[in-house]
Amino acid sequence: RDLSQDSFISLNLTPTNGGVWGDAWHGGSYSADQTVVYSRGTVAQGSPIDFAASEVQLHSLSTQLASLTANGTTTRETWGGIMLRGTHAQLNVFDVNASDFTGAELWSIEAPAESFVVVNIRGNPPTFNGFGISFSGGITSRSVLYNFVDATSINAHGFGFHGTILAPYAHVAFANGAFEGGIY
Repeated sequence: RDLSQDSFISLNLTPTNGGVWGDAWHGGSYSADQTVVYSRGTVAQGSPIDFAASEVQLHSLSTQLASLTANGTTTRETWGGIMLRGTHAQLNVFDVNASDFTGAELWSIEAPAESFVVVNIRGNPPTFNGFGISFSGGITSRSVLYNFVDATSINAHGFGFHGTILAPYAHVAFANGAFEGGIY
């Protein structure tokens, strides 16, 4: 589900210099500076979902996805490109080492339209700094799931995530970038 167009849910929420295009809920503390705007929604403390049960389900889902056999190719080019290419009509699974993102210049994902992409990112901590993602072959961000298998922290600066992030063990630090999708 594309939460960038709907809502955002967090245990503790501390947004700065940005906006939420929908509702935001937090289960713990909330602290935002005056630049944060809620264009089509509001922020509230509450439990629209059962966080404890969801945590168990998301841990299980991450483990299940991590056990899928990669059927796409992953190449780390010397010039800094991370090139993922899948040809399966329904499901394309990739394994990427978190260390591959250090010094990256471009992340390219190629897969057929109407297929679903699972990118299992292994290792800790992945850092995304000053590069972008491109899609080809018909795939769009709505069909891409980034499963951070081992990460306890994710740092992104000057980077745009396009797709859904599943990182049930990670603290996510995200600054000076764009996000199109959901973070779980």
